[in-house]
Amino acid sequence: MSIRPNRVAVDNEGSRFYTIIEVFSYDFNRLLYNVTDAISHLGLNITVSKIATKVDQVVDIFYVRDENEAKMDDPAAVDQIKKEILAILPAQTNE
Repeated sequence: MSIRPNRVAVDNEGSRFYTIIEVFSYDFNRLLYNVTDAISHLGLNITVSKIATKVDQVVDIFYVRDENEAKMDDPAAVDQIKKEILAILPAQTNE
């Protein structure tokens, strides 16, 4: 069985009005809460979310804007989004 690593993608091209955050991970208790809490602590407002789970693999997609209703297109802000969300996902090992 192959282990798929956690991944966070931030897309500013897929929507004219929103930054799209895609979170790929294995499912665990409180995953959705932890991710949305991290997004909130970044000062982002979630307008739309799409949540999908297949067996134990999760793809959560969030359409967000900042407190000024703007996209997060600054490269440093994009890196911070990825860093903060990846930090709450569990480390994966090859068992």
